[in-house]
Amino acid sequence: MFGKKDLGRVLSLSSCVTPPKKSNQNSAIDAIPGIVTWFETTLEKSFDKSETHNGATITNWYDINPQTITKNNAKQNSADAKLHPIYKTNCINSLPCLRFNGSTSFIETLQSTEVVTKELSIFAIVRPNKTLPDAEQAYVSTSGSWEGGTSFTLKQYPKHSADYQIPNSVDVFSPGRITAGETYMVSLVDDGSIGTTYLNGVAGYPTATANPEIITKKIDVLTIGAFRNSSEIARYFDGYIGEIIIFERALKDDDRKIVERYLGEKWGIALPGLIRKEPLPPKSQFDQLKEFVEKKWLPMFEKVAGFE
Repeated sequence: MFGKKDLGRVLSLSSCVTPPKKSNQNSAIDAIPGIVTWFETTLEKSFDKSETHNGATITNWYDINPQTITKNNAKQNSADAKLHPIYKTNCINSLPCLRFNGSTSFIETLQSTEVVTKELSIFAIVRPNKTLPDAEQAYVSTSGSWEGGTSFTLKQYPKHSADYQIPNSVDVFSPGRITAGETYMVSLVDDGSIGTTYLNGVAGYPTATANPEIITKKIDVLTIGAFRNSSEIARYFDGYIGEIIIFERALKDDDRKIVERYLGEKWGIALPGLIRKEPLPPKSQFDQLKEFVEKKWLPMFEKVAGFE
């Protein structure tokens, strides 16, 4: 006869069943051409296994770009632990991310990407740790052969905003106001003539980036968590970074929204600037079975068996 002990065994066994793991890499993004580099913090292949525990100093951050054979990996070789970003296990939306200390830590790609382009798109997941200072903080930048240095920063003055800066004295600001402790998706699309910075999918004011002419960008060595000007490192970022994706072209709106939806859902960011057009994916067989057992079968069984 089936009793409480048997019911306990069923519940115990069902709790041991786990649905298959889902990859954090997105096939829809994989199909969008022009990815230069892609850094993220949730996949096993993003870091050395020995460094994926809370508080570990990161030596290598691996490029997961599915479109290239030669990867543009980032590295911090210094023996000084203060120069390394720190791996945090439960960080943004309960996912891992990297902590940058705002004074000494950064990580850089090992070589130039050798990409020359007049267009550019970049997406980043960032969370500033403190109130933004007067001077900007660069979460990713490139210098030297990119016409003297271009950076993507968070800055207090004049707008508490995200800013795309290029060397012809143009700033392309995001809308809204950046607040310490909040997580943001910052996106930038520059078609060579007009640049627009988006904050959580909401567009800022389109700004002329060809001033007086279109800048040809050679995407050189990338500095993540700071800005490099020759041998000098400055504008350190104080906060957390979850993901960075760079394209060598200006994405059309449909492609930009695909990337932003993926990032928003993954990192738990509400996107007021986007309206979901496609339906949510159907529940897995595991989820359907679990819901049936918990909501229908168990209450019915307990009532019949007199457990109430």
